[in-house]
Amino acid sequence: MPAPKHLLCLYPWMEIGGADKFNLDLLGCLRSRGWVSTVVTTLPSRHPWRANFERVADEVLDLAQEKPEDRPTRLVEWARQRQLTAALLSHSGASYRLLPFLRAHLPHLPFVDYCHMEELNWDNGGFPRMSLHQSAHLDLQVVSSEHLKTWLCAGGAAADRIEVCTTNIDLSNWNPAAHDRAQLRQALEIPDTAPVVLYAGRLVPQKQPRLALSVMRQVAAANPDVLFLIAGDGQYAGYVRGYLRHHGLGHRIRMLGAVRNERMHELLALSDLFFLPSEMEGISLAIFEAMAMRVVPVSADVGGQAELVTPDCGVLIQRGPNEGNAYAQALLKLLRDRAALTRLGAAARQRLQNHFRLDQMGDRMEAVLNRAIELHQTNPRPPVSAEVAADALHRTIAFARQFEMETREAQAARPNWRRRVRQGYWNLVDRGAWWLVPGWERLESLIRK
Repeated sequence: MPAPKHLLCLYPWMEIGGADKFNLDLLGCLRSRGWVSTVVTTLPSRHPWRANFERVADEVLDLAQEKPEDRPTRLVEWARQRQLTAALLSHSGASYRLLPFLRAHLPHLPFVDYCHMEELNWDNGGFPRMSLHQSAHLDLQVVSSEHLKTWLCAGGAAADRIEVCTTNIDLSNWNPAAHDRAQLRQALEIPDTAPVVLYAGRLVPQKQPRLALSVMRQVAAANPDVLFLIAGDGQYAGYVRGYLRHHGLGHRIRMLGAVRNERMHELLALSDLFFLPSEMEGISLAIFEAMAMRVVPVSADVGGQAELVTPDCGVLIQRGPNEGNAYAQALLKLLRDRAALTRLGAAARQRLQNHFRLDQMGDRMEAVLNRAIELHQTNPRPPVSAEVAADALHRTIAFARQFEMETREAQAARPNWRRRVRQGYWNLVDRGAWWLVPGWERLESLIRK
């Protein structure tokens, strides 16, 4: 009987978030198909989701526990001790930097990466930019959307070496039929007839909380029945609280704070619309979840969102100077048409059922990994020279040492004057000076320039 296929996964950490949720889902899908997996994390972290990963992976190893100068050789040692079939790296800067060294010392091993979205405000693209730089050392590049594949090809990547695999969702886990909508609303004292709009996510600039609040205020003024729920926490929490107090909107816009994953099921079950005006996304996991629960998404036409949200199941708004008003008008139009909301919600779940089920993602990723294995045998990448491998080794060690030194210095310097100023600023915002935020952001943008 042949040994099971063994996947080495190189991840930065095991944090709570959309990218890590995909990693968990992928490992579970591959395990159900007979694969074995070893997860190696590359960044220092408390790894709050470690227990979740240990349930779906066969072993979890923390490379950041080793000294920076020992990490590359230790990783190669771990790889050689296991009968690996392929390696997958995702959102791990250390793994990208070390890739030529790994290929030189593990020439038998196919390497694949997975990217979720480009981040133009970080290194001109973030992890997809790293993927571009290292494409000659990857047997296949895998992305979450056709949009991101197009972005990589525009940067010079070979289209025939890029595969698309959407992240998808477990519809049996996200099922509105499992919840009593009336009872959930009663617990929050929400009338059965009141339309509910849920805005959920980290309260950080990417999710545009300032824009979201402006839209909510505009919609609440035009529709006396609508109730907005804000689920999430983050640096803008104080701004949101101050804004709601100043405008007397606490009874129309409720701030729930960070919520557990189980609670998110319930909030979606009692909601009618999901509002997410992001600056950037790949294909948002939160949109997958909303559509699965028959909640109509109104979101930003960014990244690969249009590949998931079509006009028959939701609304996407173009980024631009008029996007706030466009969001408000879209929400008001849907709030006036209950029949349309029901129709769109049903179509949203059906679209996932047809095209974006978790088992389909598992089949697709397994096929992609098998193709990478075949390409490695029939059309391998050129071998890595000793000089290129040595350069990657030295750069990776130097970067890790620099990162650790800067981390220690930052910890030793606390609280320094910049940190005190920032903390004082957010304390003021939390106490009601929400109007300071726009000026502060303009100042920070000038400093960055």
